[in-house]
Order: sequence, then C-alpha cells, then structure tokens
Amino acid sequence: MPESLEERVKTINSTKGSLMISSAVGAHPSLQKMNYIIKDESYLILSFMTTKTVNQISFNPKVSILIEKDDENLKLEGRGKIYSVSKMEEWKKQMIQEYPSTEKDFEHPLACFIEVKPLNAEIIRNNEVVIDETVEREMLEYPANKLSTFQTMKMSFMLQLVKWLRIIRAPFWTATIIPVLLGLSIVYANDYSINWFTFALTMCFSVMAHSAANILNDYFDHIYKGDEKNQYWSPLNGGSRMIQLGIVTPNKTLLSALFFYFGSIGIFSYLYSLNQDPVLLTLGIAGYITVLFYNQVIKIGLGELFIFLGFGPIMILTAYYIQTSSMSADVIFISFPIGILITLVLFINGFQDAEADNLVNKRTLVVMLKSKKRAAAVYQISLVVVYAMVIIGIIIGYLPLYSLIAFLPIILAIKATSTLRKHYNSIHQLYPANGMTIILHLTTGLLLSIAFVLDKLV
Repeated sequence: MPESLEERVKTINSTKGSLMISSAVGAHPSLQKMNYIIKDESYLILSFMTTKTVNQISFNPKVSILIEKDDENLKLEGRGKIYSVSKMEEWKKQMIQEYPSTEKDFEHPLACFIEVKPLNAEIIRNNEVVIDETVEREMLEYPANKLSTFQTMKMSFMLQLVKWLRIIRAPFWTATIIPVLLGLSIVYANDYSINWFTFALTMCFSVMAHSAANILNDYFDHIYKGDEKNQYWSPLNGGSRMIQLGIVTPNKTLLSALFFYFGSIGIFSYLYSLNQDPVLLTLGIAGYITVLFYNQVIKIGLGELFIFLGFGPIMILTAYYIQTSSMSADVIFISFPIGILITLVLFINGFQDAEADNLVNKRTLVVMLKSKKRAAAVYQISLVVVYAMVIIGIIIGYLPLYSLIAFLPIILAIKATSTLRKHYNSIHQLYPANGMTIILHLTTGLLLSIAFVLDKLV
C-alpha cells in the first residue's frame, strides 16, 4: 500500500540535511541554503541577522522551502519569524546536537533562528522538469498554522509599523531624546517653570529632524554607493538597508526625508513665532544646516563635528532656550560631554564601515586616522575627557554634586574600551563595543538629567 502524502512528508523530514529557503520583497528575491531542525512541525533554520533573507522576512514573512531528498523534493509554503539565539537555548542545543559544526556559528553575535510554520506542502519528483500547473496536485495543508482575518490584519499593521520604524531608525532616537531631556532638567534645576506643551513640540520637531537626518543618510549612502559596498553592516552600523533590500525606492526615501525635514521646520517655526527671538532662530538654522549638509561635509572630514554640534550643544541649548529665552553656562558646559558621547557612537561604527567609507571617499575620522589602532586610542582618550569634564564641572559649580552618579556606567566604558583595543580589526567581535557605546550615551545622559532634578529636590 503506497504511503500517504503525510507519511511521505514525515519520511523526508526524518533525515537531517539542508534546505533552500527563499523570500522576496517586491522584485527583490533572496535564496539561502541552511541547516535545519524540526520541532513541533516547525522548521528551525540557523541564520544571521545580516542576511537578505532574514531582513526580508521582517517585512514579508511569506517564505518557500525546498528540501531535496533522493528522487523526491519537498516543497513548502510557510510563514517565517525571526528569533534571537540567546532566547532559544533549547533550539540551540538541538541544532548543535544534530550539526556539531554549527557550534562555531552560534559564537557569532548576529546569529539568529528563522522559524517557519508551514501552511502547505507538496512532493515534487526530481524528474518533473516542467510542472503542469493545469494538473491538480496533492497538497498537505496545515490549518492550525493559518491566521484568522483579525490576526492577518494585525500582522499587516505590525509589519508596516516595523517598516517605518526601521526607515527612520527609531531605536537611535535616544541620540535626540537624551539631550532634550537634559536641557529640560537644567530648566527645572535653574528654577524656571516648564511649559509642557512647548516641551512636547520641542521633542517632536527634534525627533522629526533626527528622522530626516537618518533617511537622508540612507539616501546619500545609496547615491554614493557606500551601502552597496559595505559588506560588514549590522543592526548597529551600515544604515537601515531599506533601499538595498528593495523595501523602499530611492525616490520614496528622499520624499520621506523631505516630509520629516519640512514637518520639523514647520513645528519649529510655530515655536519661533511665539516670541520671534533671533537667538532661537539662529539655533534652529544651525541645527537644520547640520541635518541637511551632514552627508556633504563628511566628504571633507567634518562629519563627526556636525554630529557633535547637532546632537550636543545645538540640541541641548535649543531645548533650554525654548523654555527660558536665556543662555546658561552650565547648559553650554554639559552639552560638550553629551556631544562627545554621541559622536563616539558614530565614531565606533566607523570601524566596521571604514573599508566601504574609504572606497566612496567618505572622510570619517577612522578613515582619516589611517590606523584603527590609533583610532581606538582616540576613542579611549575621548571617554577620559568625558569623565574629566564631569569632575571639572562639579568642581567649578556648573554641575551638581549628584552628577557623580554619571560614573555608575563607567564599567561599560572600561569594557567598551577593552573590547575595542583588543578587536579593532575584528568586524564581528567589535559589535558588543558598538552596543555598549550606545548604552553609555543613554545611561550617562539620563543620570546627569536625574542629577539636576535631585539637586533641585533635595
């Protein structure tokens, strides 16, 4: 008695091996051959966050799988989902047990799992060179994996949300949120009343300007072919990759940037119209110049300076001035260490991007130093300057004594420096230092903000 389709599928799945998984976004298909295991009818595939397949599944979970076994092939249509390896220890152990050679792959910081829940499956014999689509084929269905109408609508909404959050690089908004919050905390510490409506608008136009800067960076990196040449991109460096993945076209990318840019200017213009202060106008113009021309000045080696000014002094002073219509020495002083920290985020990302940046004549500081070892020393010295400025600020009275709490994350600074000095030439082993630098900016900025509030309350 011949095996049923379900039995034949189980037979093929009972032997280990590799599969071909394909995904697509628009007219941009991808194909990847990987090892897999099966758990509860789901296919678990070891991959990496930087592969085109993984990134496309984030926006279009529909995938196809082909498993070749002797004279029969198993073809499946399914729904993919990405999981961090660190959260799936049981899957990791099972994968290593089945494929011992993958243990080394799991050491990669960007390793991940693709889970594919099959929706249907069919057997295709190897001698079927041409498949007659008019012939009804036997198909194995998986009704338990099908989504309801509501679930489909919810998933569609979430995918669109994820798409736009990635286009604007929302996780990096901390570069804007921190200086605006710090400016507000100094307003409070200096006995000014806070206008929460203008604060909300300040945060809004600042985040929109930052989003415009991120999208413009993606657009010009595509125009200059920097992202296309960058082989070492990751979620922490190398841009959003939305153009390269086929998620958005270059023209739509530019239009999106202009929408956020002029939307931000519109909100700022309203705040300026409330008192028409020339100092505020000057700060605004300076800020929007850094957004608009960053991708041009990086060609002449001024990119880090624009980042320092835009996300340090200009942003903190603007947030403070909108509330108080005045300048303050403590605001100017504290803007420097915050500006240095966010510049270091860009600076350390330049280690992975250096080769591609050099090819397209982007004169980042790492490229100009002509030595990653020398650049690592600059990173370390810059962190020393940050903490030295905190101590000096306390001594001269610009910072409250409570600012000593900014030293709490110093262990991150030490670890990041140690990692960079050991692995400045290693693309993958450097990723933890990238992440620690982002966290260092976030935590130090928040702690300094808390210090000003405590100085007022206690």
